[in-house]
Amino acid sequence: MRSRSGSTFRRTVGVVLAAFSVLAASSGAGAIQIDPGDDVFVFAEDSNTQLLDVLANDPEFSSIVAYDAAGTLGGIIGEAREGGEITLLTYKPAADAFGDDQFTYTTTTSPGGEETIRTVTVTLTPVEDAPVADGDGISLAEDSPAADVTTTLLANDSDVDSEVFTIVAVTAASNGTVALVQGSVTYTPNADFFGDDSFTYTIADDSVPANESEPATVSVTVTPVDDTPDALPDTAEVAEGGVVSIDVLANENAADIDDSSLNTITAVGAATHGTTEIVNGKIEYTHNGSETPREDSFSYTINGGDPETESSAIVTVTITDVNDDPVAVDDGPVSFVENGDPISINVVGNDTDVDGHTPVGGGATVTGVDPFAVVSVTAPVSATDPELVIGSVAIDGATGEIVYTHTGDMLGDVEFTYTLAGDPGSTATVSLTVTNGDDDAPDVAVPELVVVDEDALVPASVEILTAGQTDSDGSLLSIVEVSDGTLGTTTFVGGTVEYTPNENANGQDSFTVVITDNNDSQALDDLTITVNVNITAVNDAPVADDDSYTVNEDSVSLLDVLVGDTDVDEDILSIAGVSELDAAIGTLAIVGTSVEFTPVENYFGDFTFTYDVNDGTPGETGTDSASVSVTVRNLEDPLIANPDTANVEEDNVVTVDVVANDVDVDKTGFELVEVEQPDGGFAAITGDGVRVQPDPNFSGTLVIPYGIKALAPVETNSCSDFPSVPGCEIVWGTLTVEVGAVNDRPDANQDTAETDEDTPVTIDVLANDVDSDGDALSIDRFGNTQIGTVEIVDNKLVYTPDPDLNGTDSFIYYVTDGSLLSVALVTVEVAPINDDPTIVSEDLETEEDTPVTFIVDVADIDSETLTVTELFAPDSGAVSIDGTSITYTPSENFFGSDTFVLEVADGDGGFAETFFNVEVAAVNDFPVADDLALDGVEDTPVSGAVVAADVEDTDAAAMSYVVTTEPGHGSVVMTGAGFEYTPEQDYNGADSFVVTVTDTDELDPGT
Repeated sequence: MRSRSGSTFRRTVGVVLAAFSVLAASSGAGAIQIDPGDDVFVFAEDSNTQLLDVLANDPEFSSIVAYDAAGTLGGIIGEAREGGEITLLTYKPAADAFGDDQFTYTTTTSPGGEETIRTVTVTLTPVEDAPVADGDGISLAEDSPAADVTTTLLANDSDVDSEVFTIVAVTAASNGTVALVQGSVTYTPNADFFGDDSFTYTIADDSVPANESEPATVSVTVTPVDDTPDALPDTAEVAEGGVVSIDVLANENAADIDDSSLNTITAVGAATHGTTEIVNGKIEYTHNGSETPREDSFSYTINGGDPETESSAIVTVTITDVNDDPVAVDDGPVSFVENGDPISINVVGNDTDVDGHTPVGGGATVTGVDPFAVVSVTAPVSATDPELVIGSVAIDGATGEIVYTHTGDMLGDVEFTYTLAGDPGSTATVSLTVTNGDDDAPDVAVPELVVVDEDALVPASVEILTAGQTDSDGSLLSIVEVSDGTLGTTTFVGGTVEYTPNENANGQDSFTVVITDNNDSQALDDLTITVNVNITAVNDAPVADDDSYTVNEDSVSLLDVLVGDTDVDEDILSIAGVSELDAAIGTLAIVGTSVEFTPVENYFGDFTFTYDVNDGTPGETGTDSASVSVTVRNLEDPLIANPDTANVEEDNVVTVDVVANDVDVDKTGFELVEVEQPDGGFAAITGDGVRVQPDPNFSGTLVIPYGIKALAPVETNSCSDFPSVPGCEIVWGTLTVEVGAVNDRPDANQDTAETDEDTPVTIDVLANDVDSDGDALSIDRFGNTQIGTVEIVDNKLVYTPDPDLNGTDSFIYYVTDGSLLSVALVTVEVAPINDDPTIVSEDLETEEDTPVTFIVDVADIDSETLTVTELFAPDSGAVSIDGTSITYTPSENFFGSDTFVLEVADGDGGFAETFFNVEVAAVNDFPVADDLALDGVEDTPVSGAVVAADVEDTDAAAMSYVVTTEPGHGSVVMTGAGFEYTPEQDYNGADSFVVTVTDTDELDPGT
């Protein structure tokens, strides 16, 4: 504002923009035009998955509708979505790839609109790769010298950079020595060790600095060799004439590194005073009983399982002295008359003692050892019938002689045995001959039970009397009559009776025999004896009938050959044997009561075999044989789907030619027709193979049944025309795929979070992240934000919005399992909160009677519409408000200090208020003259007075009145405040003039 005095009043008004936008235009010279186009990214070889913001340089509202699955160098392309739309592409370089990898993506700016294909170039800068050491297996014999295994270890190692690599480190083995000298590795097994051992080694390339591989494990198999056993000297002790078993191997354990149970005695030398033999793995030494010497020896040889590993040693045997029993010598014969007086017999007179002891009488008290004392005597019995006692014997305690007393009428030779003192004592037999004294009746011993088999071909022969047999009186005995038995018949010749059982008879029977001594014709002098017979039941052989069968090719058949076979004894029959079959035909086996025939694969034709049937009785009497004829029919041979195996690493695909090992015996052709889905993967037929794709992150065993089918079986020549005939069935095989576990990259999933403006939020981004291997996950790092900051706290992310900012923010973070990284996007919605607006107080200045207008400094971070109102009015003025334009008008003629209060409100409950101070400077007031309107008559003067007032000076006389503008059609004369207007002659109409009233300071024209 400019004052009337010429001074200029200036003030600065601040402007706050609550919302703004920046528009870029390109027109005219010097403008820069940025066209959307292709993208270029640079990453290192073998980098982790990267996020590609390919839309960053594309037109606004562009969206991705398609993209290549892989780049020209094999990089894997993926996507990251937000709100259902693809916002970013992901890129995972192929292993060991470097150079320019290119792929395309397609965008559009509206659904169904024109599509644009753009090219992305990813430049992969090469990095040095570490070599890869693969595990190995080596084998060497026990106690081998140091073996250089360097070539074996390096044979399967590799370096993708084709650099030279060497072994730079090894670990110790548990059972051997591993040495690394100038890149060469040797392994030496510990002495006498055999079994499994292992160590690891590390290789490095020749780059500077060198890149080392992960350690690889070497499995070592040390095969055993037979160690020579060490036979050790042994000692033993045996009593004179005794036997001792010597375990010479018992002390060999510590001497043979190998299992001593392999040691055996292979030879034993001869002893001087005894015999030796190997019995049950020990040496049995038997002394020959000689009195001297008291020591013997022999050699032996042992073997450790190898004829070249033998060892020998000496066994020394000490013989302990044993007191020898006296030797009793047989006596007699001594003659004795039937029923005669007792006789005394000096039985020890001819006995001997190797130890030189002198015989003494029985019952005498003897000091020393082995007295010739008779300590026992047996009952006297018939020399021909040991069960028949004839007489009695007793020991004469005074003389040591034996006293024999005959009783009864028995004649003939009598024997008894006596025993001398000793342990176990020596025995001898005394023979007596009893001669006849009286004529007695025949006395014949009854034969023992006669045993004969049922249906015996030869009768049972029973000797009742021997040739020339006499009774006790010396009379010749003979048989005069023999009766038949109930179950058999008899005949006799001389003193022998023959008994023939009836056919199939068995059990208990008897017959009687009448014997005479031929001295008296009266029957009272005859002897009748009963002979008991036991007819032993004899098994009747079964009868086997020939059989014939027709069976199918390639089928196992049970031939029930016992059907039709019989047994008169009704015994349970079984198959005792079967003849051997030509191996080109098949095999026969006894299975229960049948013969199992298993043909050779694809055999057909005729053959015969024999079998033996048995009724439970061993040998020929319980066995019969028969012939079996078999016809094997030629049938359609089924396909053979042999099992298949394959190995593949987790998250990889393998195709297996499953039909390569399958068999088509008939050579009619077949095809792969079906495959079942495994648990943990997907399988599909590809030609003659099965393509197997494990589920993501799956490791373990996949079992995949697959089916093959003949194209043209023998009988029909077409499975398509006759699908149900034999040979057209689907034959199933099994493909087993071992999926090896590998460390999987963790699966980082997108996260969202919400928070209020100016409020931090903790985001547990790992909560929805997954590691299929179960590894512990942690946050590795995070990317940039737009309106906030991020920090890692306790393995979580804390997002803090920038002050007073709200909206959508996003950033990426990397999760690691300790070795591999994955990236995901975090989106944070920062909700706005209502902030109070601000209003800035100002000190205003103006002049009296002069309004002052200013733009009030108000602002709201929420970019809302603000309303300014008057909260407290000024005392000496008025305030008018037009938006943020404020006008203060002081009261008329007021000068001095004034104050008012303004309030700003955002409409959502937020407000602010402040004071505004106004300084009104005093100024001189113009006098005020009122305009006048007068009416007059043509050619007649008109008189009047100017009415004027002054705020500072109300005295009109103090003012001056001057006509400053003359009338147009007349003249005027001023007298003080009065005037007289005289119009021109003959003029009529309107006219005017200006009178200026002036006070002492200023003037104001009046009209």
